[in-house]
Amino acid sequence: MATLQATTAVCQANVTALGTRILRADAQIAELEGLSNAGGTGTLDEAAALRLADWTDYGLTTGDKGPAQLAADELAAATSAVAPRTSASTTDGGALTEALAGKQKLWDDAIAAMGVAEGNLTTALDGAVLATLRASVVSATSDWDGQEAALVLLKGTQTAA
Repeated sequence: MATLQATTAVCQANVTALGTRILRADAQIAELEGLSNAGGTGTLDEAAALRLADWTDYGLTTGDKGPAQLAADELAAATSAVAPRTSASTTDGGALTEALAGKQKLWDDAIAAMGVAEGNLTTALDGAVLATLRASVVSATSDWDGQEAALVLLKGTQTAA
């Protein structure tokens, strides 16, 4: 009989411990229901809904576009502006590519014109003596000054008449 009572006591302790565990599990389940439940009204459910809304807004591609789409649109616009030409003989590059090509042509033409002008100057000055050139300039200036004085005199005579 003592063995039966001891076994009964052990079984009773097991039942009590199991009951305590069941009650603890029920309390934990109730607490988890407050965080997340089938109705989607728990604290974690609300946080998940906010994260989903943020994620959805971030990736919007129409209407009020999200940051991801706005960035993609800006990238496309920037990339199209610097798009390369399909070949050297076409003008189908982006706006900035074509503007650069136009300015480069102007620059190259100016360099070529400078080379021609330098060649012309070198040809004109070939064998010339600087003192002779200076004397020629002084003489031409004197001639111009004389003609200007005569013109002023004639203008004064015309005004007086």
